[in-house]
Amino acid sequence: MQYTTNRTVGEGLWMNVTVRKVTDWLGEMADRPSATVDTLKSGNPDVEVRKVWVVFMATFDVIRQAAEAGVDLIVTHEPTFYNHKDESDWFDGDPVYAKKRALIEQSGIAIYRCH
Repeated sequence: MQYTTNRTVGEGLWMNVTVRKVTDWLGEMADRPSATVDTLKSGNPDVEVRKVWVVFMATFDVIRQAAEAGVDLIVTHEPTFYNHKDESDWFDGDPVYAKKRALIEQSGIAIYRCH
């Protein structure tokens, strides 16, 4: 299910919001500890954000649909790369990982884990 609103991020107090501003704000709201998995998993932290999707899991299909919808930032609860810390070194050469990584890089979408 997708929820939408007529307001955009650029209205009101949220002028020129970047990925970094959103992720810093989320970290402050959650009182994030220094050792955390809540980090930016992909994307440029200085990119302006106009559209955000909040999802349970950033699957290949979710990322593809977000790219088609013009999403700048995905906030996900679960890891992007299949393990708690999103460690991906052991996926080298895996075609599923490579396809997902390529989609993320080609789309330019920032993905932030907020567990």
